Amino acid sequence: MKLNMVDSLTLRQIWLSIVGIQTNSLLELSDLELTRQIQDKLEQQNVLTAGELKFAQTYIQSRILLIRELAESQLGTV
Repeated sequence: MKLNMVDSLTLRQIWLSIVGIQTNSLLELSDLELTRQIQDKLEQQNVLTAGELKFAQTYIQSRILLIRELAESQLGTV
């Protein structure tokens, strides 16, 4: 899957939104629900353009396994 170039600020906003979600939710929600929840957080923050939000959706979908692995590792260290 090819992702368009995006600046580091956009990636930072995406990951801040992910980190802001409870770890249990990251593990329990379906892929679609998780993607929607992260997107909703990004839209509420109103810091990304429409193009950046579209990129975010694709990026999040391509990183679902990584997001879940990070959440699992957080549970192991708590």
